[in-house]
Amino acid sequence: MLEGKTESVIFFISDPNTEWTKTEKKEMVQLIYDAENWLIDQAKDNGKQLYFSHHFFGWEQDIVVPAIQDGVRSGYEDVTLAKKITEIIGYDSPLQILEQFPADNTQLLFVLKKDGASYAFAYDEGMADEYYVEGMAIYHRFSPDMPNCVACVAHEMLHLFGAHDYYKTFQTTLEQETEAKAKYPDSIMLRTSYDINELNIDPITKWRIGWSGTKPSRTDFFNPVPYPQSPVENSTEIIGIKTDEASLEKDTSPKELDSSNDDSRKK
Repeated sequence: MLEGKTESVIFFISDPNTEWTKTEKKEMVQLIYDAENWLIDQAKDNGKQLYFSHHFFGWEQDIVVPAIQDGVRSGYEDVTLAKKITEIIGYDSPLQILEQFPADNTQLLFVLKKDGASYAFAYDEGMADEYYVEGMAIYHRFSPDMPNCVACVAHEMLHLFGAHDYYKTFQTTLEQETEAKAKYPDSIMLRTSYDINELNIDPITKWRIGWSGTKPSRTDFFNPVPYPQSPVENSTEIIGIKTDEASLEKDTSPKELDSSNDDSRKK
């Protein structure tokens, strides 16, 4: 359920050919904050209290991996990022992140220095325990001429709390998309926009994330179709290079953006 305190653990990741600048990191953090603030406002409108706190890894020095996978909405994107990246920075398991930063919910945000389509990897019944810690891959931009957007980040966050896509994907049919366009044309799960305020959270998504106790009609019609394969490591892997642990900060956040105080994220 998307309610109470959500811990956002943010990782800045690059490869040997790229490097985040401080300005770019600040811009990406602001994108995340704006997405969270929109969700806070939506929660408040639905009688729910929601707030976020933050911890950062790779703020002073990037977490460097040999290669970053393309994000092309294929259905075969790497869903093992939580395990791989947390091992790089010295944890035995992603579960230790949950233990270190207790909250009602925890989401891992892997911010990748590459262009592509962001995606979430949410845990579902029947999946192996190693996928229990949920997260998302947030690409720097869609393309050199198309920056990422607040609505995209909020869309991916909602996936972690039970929301499903309405636009046609490997798990959404054309029939589902067509009906969603007719019933929920401004749902954030159907489309994104550079103006997030023209979007909303539709009734089915509200029920799925725990904001409504009444299951809307046609909810089951919009259930995702079976996944094309069980989550496995993709052939284009993001595998750890051990980084100097002294350069990786824990329990820190960008002072310039004043996100260290939990209360500063409440509304």
